[in-house]
Amino acid sequence: MQKPIDEFKNRFNKILSLKDVKPVELAEKTGLSKSTISHYMSGYTKPKSDRLYMLAKTLNVNEAWLMGYDVPMERDTYEDQNIITFDAILDRVMDIFENTKYKVSLSDDFDCDIIIKDQGHKILACMKDFDLVARHESLRKAGKEITAEALLKISTNNFTSAEKTLIEKYRILDLHGKDMVNTVLNKESERMKELENEPLSNITPMRTKPYYQHMASAGSGEYLFDHIPTDQIDVEDTPLSQKADFVLGVNGHSMEPTYNDGDNVLVRKTSDVPIGHIGVFIKGSHCYIKELGEDRLISHNEDKETYPDIYPDDVPIRVVGAVLGKV
Repeated sequence: MQKPIDEFKNRFNKILSLKDVKPVELAEKTGLSKSTISHYMSGYTKPKSDRLYMLAKTLNVNEAWLMGYDVPMERDTYEDQNIITFDAILDRVMDIFENTKYKVSLSDDFDCDIIIKDQGHKILACMKDFDLVARHESLRKAGKEITAEALLKISTNNFTSAEKTLIEKYRILDLHGKDMVNTVLNKESERMKELENEPLSNITPMRTKPYYQHMASAGSGEYLFDHIPTDQIDVEDTPLSQKADFVLGVNGHSMEPTYNDGDNVLVRKTSDVPIGHIGVFIKGSHCYIKELGEDRLISHNEDKETYPDIYPDDVPIRVVGAVLGKV
C-alpha cells in the first residue's frame, strides 16, 4: 500500500509558493478564514476531506499529491486515472463497515478522521479518511475482494504517530511505572464506557488551561510583568486547545477584524512564529498580539494612525508564542 512521502504542510506551502498565491488571496477564494490557512501552513492542523477538495481544486492540484503521496501534481492526470470520486469511494468504504460487526465513528483528532471498533468497543484502527480510500483502491486494483477485514488487514500498523510514541515510552518503564499507567488506563476506559451510554448532547469535553486576562495588548501595548497571577479557564477539548499552553485575553482594537477587544485566544509557547502568522511578542516592557511581518509587527486594523505597526527600531522584539485561534 502506498504511503505518504511528505507532510501536508510542506506540499501546501510548496504549491502556494509555486503558484505565487498569498494566504489572504486563498482565504478569499475558498471562504476559509486567514487563521485556518495559517494553521494549515504551519502544520497546526490538517484539512478534512471537504476542505482538502476545496483547496486542491482552487490551487489546481490533485488531493493525493497535496496530502503527501507520490503521485503527479497535476489535477487532471490523477482524476483521469480514477473512475470513482473520492467521496463515492469513502461512502462505499463506510457502507462496508456499517454492514458488519464493526462500529465506525468520526473523530476530531489531529491524526485521525475515522475510528473503527469491535463489538467490545476495542479500537481496531484510527486513520485518515484518505488512507481508507487508498486502501480500498489498492485492493480494487489488485483484483481482491474488498471486505472490512481486508481493509483492516492491509496495514500492519494502525497506530498514529502519537500512539507509537506512547507505546515506545511505555516499554521503557519499570514495573512500578507500568502499574501506574495501567491503573490510569483502566479508570479512563471505564469512564469512556460510561460516557458511551450518555446522550451526545450532554457531553461537552473540556480542558483546563492557565488564563492571563491582561498579559498582552492588541492596542498601544501593555506592560508585562513576570509576577502576573494566572487564573484557570475551561475551554472545549479540541485539537487546537490540546496544543495550547495558555489562554490570553485580547485588550484593544488593533487586530480587528481578526481578533476583537475582549476575545480570548489560545497560545502555544514557541520562539518560532512564521512570517504571516499571528503571535504574542514583547518589545521592551510592552507585550503585543500582532501578525509577524518581515520587518515589523502588523496591526490588522486599517486605521494605522491610531493603531500603527510596531517596528524594532533600537529595541529588539522577542517572540513569546504563536496564537492558534479563538477560544
